[in-house]
Amino acid sequence: MLLNVFKMFFGDPVSVIINLFIIGITAYVVSKILRVQKELEQNEKEISRLYDGKNVKRDMDKNVNMTVITDTTIDAKKINDLRQKYDQTCVEYGTVSQLIPIFPSLGILGTVLGLMLQVQAEGIEEMTASIGLALSSTCLALLCTVVLKYWMAVSVSKKVSDIEVKYMDYERYRQDLVDKFKLVDGEQTS
Repeated sequence: MLLNVFKMFFGDPVSVIINLFIIGITAYVVSKILRVQKELEQNEKEISRLYDGKNVKRDMDKNVNMTVITDTTIDAKKINDLRQKYDQTCVEYGTVSQLIPIFPSLGILGTVLGLMLQVQAEGIEEMTASIGLALSSTCLALLCTVVLKYWMAVSVSKKVSDIEVKYMDYERYRQDLVDKFKLVDGEQTS
């Protein structure tokens, strides 16, 4: 049974080329997703370490740096650097997201090649091999698409949203403090 499945996906040279190409692209996309996911997790840990906006009283110094009452300063430059790194990771995330729709096109390419080979086929074995190429490449490409889209939606997109909320919390608290102290040129004017 397993041998028949293997033969279906890699039975002839064209199937091997198309399906290995799909597998190669999948491996590349998976490596990029893993990298993006790791960078997002690091960013989330760092922003959580620097700033946990839940149930903490804050103050602001003349340089518009938030200070937790326990004398821990949240450096706006560190937050901005983290945000910049996060934005770069989101650009990479967007690029990876745009690669996933390539898979159905690769499956359709395999289908078209399989049908083209079937037109040229002379015997039943050649016809069967060309139909196998058409179906196997489409099946493999669609399977890769479904798995990668699910992974991106459930894991990576959720992480992006969670981090975005943390940055919005920081900005909201920072703006509240700026409004509270009405800082002008670094001087408090209450």
